[in-house]
Amino acid sequence: MKTENIPFICRGRELLLQKGMSLFEIVVALALLGIIFVCVIQLFISGHFAIRQSNEVVNASNSGSEFMERMRGLDFSDIPASSSYDGENGDPAGTSFPPLPYPSKTIGNTTYYFIVTTESVPNTGNNLIRINLQIKWYSRSPFDVEKGSQNSTVERKISLTTVRASGE
Repeated sequence: MKTENIPFICRGRELLLQKGMSLFEIVVALALLGIIFVCVIQLFISGHFAIRQSNEVVNASNSGSEFMERMRGLDFSDIPASSSYDGENGDPAGTSFPPLPYPSKTIGNTTYYFIVTTESVPNTGNNLIRINLQIKWYSRSPFDVEKGSQNSTVERKISLTTVRASGE
């Protein structure tokens, strides 16, 4: 019986009588599902690492803001006109400078190191001091492009700068 002469409505019955799909169709369908599944999983993994890195930056920024607020509470005479303190190298703090949480602060599994430098602003008669705070931490990266290795440790930094004036 030729299918060209059968009306379209009646051909549906003929299609229903066919038994299953070919092996090729099943393999192609599974391959497509596998590719889609891998892409979706990759999106979740990338999102997880982006959220973790974002949390680390927020924690570092909040710690730096807390540190700078404590600097505001110091007397101008307690801030050295020219100094450098590296919390990662274990440089000791003075009696009142730099304030806590120097030399470091640990939040979760991440330790944030504080590097504080001060310098007198030129042509101000030592009435202005620039305070630079660098917060450094080490983050585990899923893949380091420069080194070409997986699960490597990457150094990350943020910097905050302020100026203090005598009489503030």
